[in-house]
Amino acid sequence: MKNRISSKDLVVSMILIMFGLLTVVICHNKNQESKEERKQIIKTAVKVKDNEMFNYSLESRQGNIVATGKVKAAKPVKFEEMNKSFMYVKKVKEMYVMKTRIVTYTDADGNTHTKTEVYWEWDVVDSDTTKAESLLLLGEKYSSDKFDLMAAKSIDAKDILESGNFRSRYNYLKSDLRVSYQIVPSEYQTTFVAKASDKGLESINKNKIFLSDKSFLNFMDKELTDSKLDQFIFIVCLILVPTVFVFLYLYISKEIEWR
Repeated sequence: MKNRISSKDLVVSMILIMFGLLTVVICHNKNQESKEERKQIIKTAVKVKDNEMFNYSLESRQGNIVATGKVKAAKPVKFEEMNKSFMYVKKVKEMYVMKTRIVTYTDADGNTHTKTEVYWEWDVVDSDTTKAESLLLLGEKYSSDKFDLMAAKSIDAKDILESGNFRSRYNYLKSDLRVSYQIVPSEYQTTFVAKASDKGLESINKNKIFLSDKSFLNFMDKELTDSKLDQFIFIVCLILVPTVFVFLYLYISKEIEWR
């Protein structure tokens, strides 16, 4: 690193710091505006808590709704080897693969050496998914493509297979080949935000309708409470982004040389 930075570089650095701060603030404000808009939609939406209210909301086209109730696969799905069916299943196959890496070390005399080290690691070699084509949501039937489901969760292979070589949550097809499964239950209690319009049930934005697995109270609390994580990320970005801008400039202008 050079000992002296020119006045020109100091001025450019200050400009970059201000630009970085402004960029972060603008992005944060846009994100907050989007979240406040969603909060307002949820606050003013019609609260729907049973099938009858849901049907009435659809028939009367009540607009934005927050609904809670049961979602169920019209025809649950499974892979051939499974003895239970679900709304969604992901099957992942992994192989135990030998790999090599270059390791640098220093001996007792302070000399630096490199060597090739062999290690083993499980790699995903194949995966497949299956999902119910239709869902029954609060008694109404819809294509599952209209929705995003709750996050799939790992399930022990021994709980859904008649036989196998089970260790941990895996079924070992061979000593170096294993299979695991992730599932969404065939039915669960859901809470979601949507729009009841003349086109039926629609998303409030261009995305799919997310069918969370949260209770009504937990869903409302999460949606209407400010996230401390967002504030933490904002503060980190206020520090990090301007710093990166300045270091990139100094690196490019050769005031800083990476060694």
